[in-house]
Amino acid sequence: VEGIQLKLQGSKSSSFDIWYRVQMQTYGWLDWAKSGDIAGAPGLGKNVEAIAVVLMPKGKAPSGSIRQPAVTLGTVTYSAISHGNAAWGPEVTGGATAGTAGKALPMTGFKVSYESHGVSGGISYAAHTATHGWLGAVSNGAVAGVPSEDKQVEAVRIALSGDASKYFDVWYRVNIKDYGWLGWVKNGAIAGSTGCGLRAEGLQVVLKAKNSSAP
Repeated sequence: VEGIQLKLQGSKSSSFDIWYRVQMQTYGWLDWAKSGDIAGAPGLGKNVEAIAVVLMPKGKAPSGSIRQPAVTLGTVTYSAISHGNAAWGPEVTGGATAGTAGKALPMTGFKVSYESHGVSGGISYAAHTATHGWLGAVSNGAVAGVPSEDKQVEAVRIALSGDASKYFDVWYRVNIKDYGWLGWVKNGAIAGSTGCGLRAEGLQVVLKAKNSSAP
């Protein structure tokens, strides 16, 4: 079981609300839900391990938070601009490739955004470029890299913030000169190369439930 919904029926439903919350694998106790709302994390592969239920008079809530009774996976979108291109490539999501792979076209910048579907938070990211090395982190759709100078991106770091970092992992990898696609890393680790002068050509990003296996 990954989620539950409970409702009262009959005469008591006009005087009382049924409140409930679940203990989830990895996440622990989520907050209180009531009267048909979803409690849990449907579709994220996490088990409901325990349930707490209480009947309360209408207009009253049990002690504890009611902010986050359910966890729903957000969406990460990203795009890249490559050497010699005047325009940004399309925004993609779900592990699709931003930039190129095997075309000898270095990325010169990239952008990443997090869209909440009930779990608040943000996303920050940084680029390591030729000449400049690591640049400062930017967030939520700002440009990482120096496309105006056509400097090749060589490595990237991406991390979630806020509640999103509690419930999700952001996985990512890059395609680099001579080696192709490198392995997946997550949550602020370095993807790519530094000090080797190897261009990154493509980027893939995947958002998954906390402590899930790599894509």
